[in-house]
Amino acid sequence: MLVLRGRDVELVCGACEAVFAGVHVRSLARGMDVRSLVTFSALLPRAGYSVNEEARQRLARAEVHGTRVEIESARGVVSYLRECSGDIVYDLTCRCLRRYVRTSSEFFREIGAARGRWLTLSPGTASWPPPG
Repeated sequence: MLVLRGRDVELVCGACEAVFAGVHVRSLARGMDVRSLVTFSALLPRAGYSVNEEARQRLARAEVHGTRVEIESARGVVSYLRECSGDIVYDLTCRCLRRYVRTSSEFFREIGAARGRWLTLSPGTASWPPPG
């Protein structure tokens, strides 16, 4: 009966080490319910093109006014989204305001591979640092 209930995992920010979201993975439907522990609301996936457009705009701004870290982060997100074009994307924000971008399929794989109840997201992979 435990298999039918699914699995709960908490997401940990790799930068500040705070738990910022909870995920319930439904085992039979292969779906996820993601809840922010910052805003206490459900986090819904976004279409990749909307996040991609935001990423390109951020990169353009960073190349004009940003620091090296902001430029590299924006390029990383743009590159990641280019590789995963057409997939549904989760845009997750930590308490420290770092944003993690993950496709739903990669997110599902990362959660499935996690040992225990916590999954630490890498701040170096498809993430934006906190603003200014």
